[in-house]
Amino acid sequence: MKRKILLLFGFFTALAINNQANAQVVFNVKTPLSMEGNYDFTYSSSSATGTWGADLSTVAITDTLVIIRDNAVGDSLGCTAAINSAQIAGQFAVVYRGSCQFGKKALEAQNAGATAVIIINNVAGGAVGMAGGDFGSQVTIPVVMISAEDGALFRSAIDAGTMTAFIGSKAGLFVTDLGFDKSDIIVASGAAIPKVLAQNGSDFNIPVGLYVYNYGSANQTNVTVSAQIMLSTSSVYSQSTTINLASGADAFVALPTFSLPSYSVGEYTMTYSITPSVADEDPSDNSVVSKFRITDSQYSKVMLKPDPNNDANMLPITTGSTSAGGVYEEFYWCTAMKVNNANGAQVHGFSFSTRNNFRDLTGSSVRSELYKWNNISPSGFDSLVQIGSILYDYESDLQDTLVYSYFLDSNEELQPIALENNQLYLACVVVFEDSTNIGYSNAINHNASTEKYRDAYNPVGIKDLSTQASVTWYTGFSGGNSSPAITIQFGPSTVGVEENKISTIEHMPYPNPANNYISIPLKGNHAGMVELKVIDVTGKIVKSETINVSNSNVLTVSTSDIENGIYFFQLKSGDNKATSFSVVIAK
Repeated sequence: MKRKILLLFGFFTALAINNQANAQVVFNVKTPLSMEGNYDFTYSSSSATGTWGADLSTVAITDTLVIIRDNAVGDSLGCTAAINSAQIAGQFAVVYRGSCQFGKKALEAQNAGATAVIIINNVAGGAVGMAGGDFGSQVTIPVVMISAEDGALFRSAIDAGTMTAFIGSKAGLFVTDLGFDKSDIIVASGAAIPKVLAQNGSDFNIPVGLYVYNYGSANQTNVTVSAQIMLSTSSVYSQSTTINLASGADAFVALPTFSLPSYSVGEYTMTYSITPSVADEDPSDNSVVSKFRITDSQYSKVMLKPDPNNDANMLPITTGSTSAGGVYEEFYWCTAMKVNNANGAQVHGFSFSTRNNFRDLTGSSVRSELYKWNNISPSGFDSLVQIGSILYDYESDLQDTLVYSYFLDSNEELQPIALENNQLYLACVVVFEDSTNIGYSNAINHNASTEKYRDAYNPVGIKDLSTQASVTWYTGFSGGNSSPAITIQFGPSTVGVEENKISTIEHMPYPNPANNYISIPLKGNHAGMVELKVIDVTGKIVKSETINVSNSNVLTVSTSDIENGIYFFQLKSGDNKATSFSVVIAK
């Protein structure tokens, strides 16, 4: 048990800020020319973890990619001794993720004579962090993982024996070679910021900047470093400067802060680029694009896309799902959020997705929690004050499906949580089994941004099953390149009826999600009229009617004329007693 818990310390680490060793390490395809260039990857050992396998910052090797065979039919998993050692020896062994530990796969490849092992992810989305498990300490060769999509792209060339690649530090490989990657740029503190938290430049801004590296053997002068931000086809920011950089050196280049007097709802595209005065021999890492969105009512660290069924709602773009990978009682994955101007901001709840690798999700529970995070030190978690908690119970097997969980009071009425000005918050999703994964995205890396924003963190918490101890906190997944797909749902302050919190409903309306109707069980017998308002997440009233509820204990409301999305139903009786509750409409 203790051994498994210790593995977590290799998997979760404080984020390295100036990560020059990581920035120098590349997975670069040499042939065929149609696939030439650098590709995203993760690797087993780095300056941040140093846990197992070769340190790629000290490695520079080029070999041919060969699929390892272990008597398996189809995609080889490499969990047993290779049967094609003669072909593997002196080459990069390629194997698929699944069935056994990463360290076991790497050890079998090493025993077959491979110079490195390339693991292809077996689920859609980017590569993930890799723990060595029981065999990692025996592995001395480089171990990298690439995405399932890149693996599929490469497969025909690998089978044909025509794919070669470079793995390791590219320092000194070229005479002229400047570069940076997505871990080196300052990005927005959130990929989605609700309008209520971005009223002006004081509420929301970006201290633009990036780390630039001179990997080449020649000194560089008059290098242009620039950044541009576009809203649709309009430029809202464009700044540049020039620097000189000696061979092997790196520098942080600060540009003027991005700040607007007001922000329009929409997607903003942020492009960093460097232009050497002499042509770059490897221009593949001379430009990086990052995006963020100002939304009507949602906050998230992952990019959101429009919901095709509801223009007012946005959906997280996930690249996979993961758990802590060890034995624990509770696994917390959180996203930090700084409020610089509360301006009536209210959190109504969270949305998230989970997956269980071994069983049906029906009957499982996930807890949503909201904390004030009062520590001065970004790595300190001894001053968390819980201000909201709600349990979501899965009534069906909604694997990898976005679900909504709202804060309710004792009467099961919506109870929004008002946020305070100049306060840091932590929004967490908590799962209770190591087989239950939380959805995530690694499209945006917050590594460099952790210097500038306390709210760039995505903290992880573990409660040990064996000791029943309090939660042990870590500042995030190693590398800063994974954010939980938690969406914090904000709502208009007009939804709640504060002056009279007496519920007029017997229990929660059903079905919810609703299709073409929803039934609202009422308390006791009612005489007279009830005023109904249906309000969308932007505060717009989409339906309003007065209904006669005389001698009725169930009010049935048609939702066939309301578009799919999240809504707040507000009932007010003749004596001004009122109740409100959230409804998801999904036809």
